[in-house]
Amino acid sequence: MSAKDCNEKDIIEKIISKSNLTEKEIEKKIKEKISEFSGLVSRTGAIYIVGKEFGLNLIKTNNTELKIKSIVPDMTNVNFKAKLLSKSDIRTFRRNNKEGKVQNIILSDETGTIRMSLWNDEIEKIKDLDIGEHYELRNCYTRKNTYNDPEIRLGRKGLIKRLDSVDFEAIEQATPIKQQNGKTKQNFKDLKEGDYIETKATLTRMLSKDIIFYFCPECKKRLDDNNRCSTHGKIKKDILLVLNGVLEDNYEEIHTVFFRENVERLTGMDCKTIEKTVSDNNVTTITENTDILGNEYIIKGIIKPNNFTKKLELHTTEVNKLNTIDEIKTTLERIEA
Repeated sequence: MSAKDCNEKDIIEKIISKSNLTEKEIEKKIKEKISEFSGLVSRTGAIYIVGKEFGLNLIKTNNTELKIKSIVPDMTNVNFKAKLLSKSDIRTFRRNNKEGKVQNIILSDETGTIRMSLWNDEIEKIKDLDIGEHYELRNCYTRKNTYNDPEIRLGRKGLIKRLDSVDFEAIEQATPIKQQNGKTKQNFKDLKEGDYIETKATLTRMLSKDIIFYFCPECKKRLDDNNRCSTHGKIKKDILLVLNGVLEDNYEEIHTVFFRENVERLTGMDCKTIEKTVSDNNVTTITENTDILGNEYIIKGIIKPNNFTKKLELHTTEVNKLNTIDEIKTTLERIEA
């Protein structure tokens, strides 16, 4: 069953049947779950989490073969056939003081294209894959990417098998993400949900909200105050960095959310340093850092509605401090040209 096949009302009815709670009690738990994740999950996501806590597996596919256009976020046991259109270079990064690797590939069939991200040891499984060849993928799962599109994950159980022949003619070119999700904008004027932002903006203030969230790496539940998962008990925690602020360009200002490595890049601190700073009750060391405030940055991101206020906000995908000297050089080169 996919996320599309089961609407919120049906899911809530299943939770009521399984838990013997009233609809009002279930709604309260959904609101509590949204609050617990500080608005990082949608209402639908919160409903799925509540259902899972009562033992309901609400997002699960069977072993049937899917077409790419039918693949949605948060599916499991995904099986499909596709042509390999492209492979990105391997990118290295540091998170939680550990070095990691990621590589992306684009797959297509006759109905559409989809990106697959492979992490660390998974990359070995695609080193011999050839662009232009067809493959069968089994036991994969999906996640929602920054642009609300589904993305394939291989995982530990995933398999990739080369095919000698297929009965479909694959699309030969992937549609750029920016064209799929609204317009690409270069300022904050007249923004709409789904718009992709590439612009220069000044960070005018940061908001004193929670910065660090601890999650279970297995079920993605938020850990309690003792760093225990309600399902898996004491477990090695995953850390999510989230920083809220306000960016301003020459037109408007917008509430902006920075995640993970973008928080590290913005603050100039690694995850461990941020964690220690917060644990020492020195959050203002981060949120009132005058070395950060007032600076101009090159910003990329997607416009999304806030889960609580429904107001539009910017979720950043890339943040780089503007180098004034380089900017002047670029401007002079354009003038001379």
